[in-house]
Amino acid sequence: MLEALRSSVDGLTWPAVPDQAGGAMLSVLFQLERSQWLSPAELWTLQRRQLAGLLRHAAAHVPFYRGRFPRKFTDDDASFSLSDFAELPTLSRAQLQDHFSTLTTTRLPEGHGSPSENATSGSTGEPVRFLATPVSQFYWHAFMLREHLWHRREFSEKMVAMRVGGDSRAVQEHWLGDAGKGLLRTGPCVVLPVKWTFDRQLDCILEERPAYLLGYATNLLGVLQAAQRRGVTMPWLREARSFGEAVPAHMRDYIRTQWQIPLSDVYTARETGYVALQCPESGEYHVQSESVLLEVVGEDGAPCGAGEIGRVLVTPLHNFAMPLIRYDIGDYAEVGPACRCGRGLPVLRRILGRRRNMLRLPDGSMRWPTLGTEVMMNAAPVRRFKVIQKSLREIEVRMVAARAFSDGETSALRRHFGRHFGPGFEIRFVFLDEFPAEPGDKFEDFVSEVA
Repeated sequence: MLEALRSSVDGLTWPAVPDQAGGAMLSVLFQLERSQWLSPAELWTLQRRQLAGLLRHAAAHVPFYRGRFPRKFTDDDASFSLSDFAELPTLSRAQLQDHFSTLTTTRLPEGHGSPSENATSGSTGEPVRFLATPVSQFYWHAFMLREHLWHRREFSEKMVAMRVGGDSRAVQEHWLGDAGKGLLRTGPCVVLPVKWTFDRQLDCILEERPAYLLGYATNLLGVLQAAQRRGVTMPWLREARSFGEAVPAHMRDYIRTQWQIPLSDVYTARETGYVALQCPESGEYHVQSESVLLEVVGEDGAPCGAGEIGRVLVTPLHNFAMPLIRYDIGDYAEVGPACRCGRGLPVLRRILGRRRNMLRLPDGSMRWPTLGTEVMMNAAPVRRFKVIQKSLREIEVRMVAARAFSDGETSALRRHFGRHFGPGFEIRFVFLDEFPAEPGDKFEDFVSEVA
């Protein structure tokens, strides 16, 4: 990192003297470098101090929260416990939709800047509006930089990013965006439209020869499989980076074994910021406790322990324009044990997706489906697929294939899905030339339409 630092003083390259914004960012990164090694108890002490300030502000200046918090949360010497905090009501996505105006602060503390309105992509079918401030954006950038530093990326290298928006290839002079202004120099970033076909994206990637490839998980998988299908190698590729979608285990295995490069994932949400980063040692996810208070709870609201799966509740700690207290983001995750790396940050073993990504069984119960993707793709020339549960008895498998299936391949696939979903389901295949774009250009390989 040292050789990439920008200096604001002509002729002084080392030690560099960053500008005011760069110096502020370095100050936070210095603190994050140390706080990651604190114990859970030490982290909670610092979290509670920040959380108490947020709760006092929300109780006084956010109409939605007036009268909702007992005094023990808003006193100047608040010393509530985490179990006390867990007694507060949750905030649903529907409430965020319906109460935008009353969730907006009537007075923003000095120094937070002017709030701006943003919106999610609506890929859940429940689009929401929310407010953010320059301060909350500053912290977004800080945790982005932490992720780069954790994975020891070479800032001078080139990156290709497949993103939503635009119709043509664009070149940016650096790949840190506003996060790197006044602080770091990087190589260029070539941005490709995610709406392009995988083969068209691959052609551009082969031309650019980047060290790093960034995109939605399914887009990355599609591009790399297109390269394998065409017999193309990319020895200059150092790492694949994903965001915005749950990453299936088969994808990690495929990239590691076929391409001999790591896949690094981040867990973010537009309305909450960075939630968890993948550990560079263990590959599990560390909750970014300096930015959010995250809870994983069962259907009864009780906290989940290691190995248990539950709903994710997130409280961003720095957004005073629109505090989201115990916000039910709609995701499910599995809690992990303490990480072998030694960091005290909480661990998520897996981010599993949303409730609509769960299989509803004929008896009314639910479970996470396993799709056996590698076996499926070995059984027939499947290039891309999506499974949709239409009812408690009917499952539709949509596929893009290299050619028509033989009777034997069709039978093998039917047996395969029968084993994974269990008895009682009718499996119907639908063949497509290409999948249409989805809201937000995110892709889910399994969705249940059963209410």
